[in-house]
Amino acid sequence: MVGDQILCDYIPMSPTFAGFFAFFVAVAAFVVWFRKVKQVNIPANRIVFHSLMAIAMAVGIYTWVGEAHWAANTAATLAIIAGCLWFILWAQSSQSSAPPVVTVGAEILNFSAADENGNTVDLSSMHGNPFLLKFFRGHW
Repeated sequence: MVGDQILCDYIPMSPTFAGFFAFFVAVAAFVVWFRKVKQVNIPANRIVFHSLMAIAMAVGIYTWVGEAHWAANTAATLAIIAGCLWFILWAQSSQSSAPPVVTVGAEILNFSAADENGNTVDLSSMHGNPFLLKFFRGHW
């Protein structure tokens, strides 16, 4: 406990306040992130969000090291869980940054698929005829 107390002496924030601060930082980061997702305005450089979550986790751990009130420890725990969830989801969400194969206005690539009767239809066989091409996203 002596080492823990020395750490707490060097940081100018009480462990109780730190727990609530960590929770606030984590929640604020998530709120801003989901607003950006809703607006389809996700920044390419996500270092700010990663930094905020790392700070929330570090301050949450600091709360647990110090002798904080149970409510502050609960808030700190939620901040640590939110940060862990953030980094786990980030690690699992790798997407290719390659340019799309087909762009708007470009000629569609030829492919074959089954029609409503199970017959194979080649897209190139439709050339010159009007047709409706619909793609349905499966809900499984």
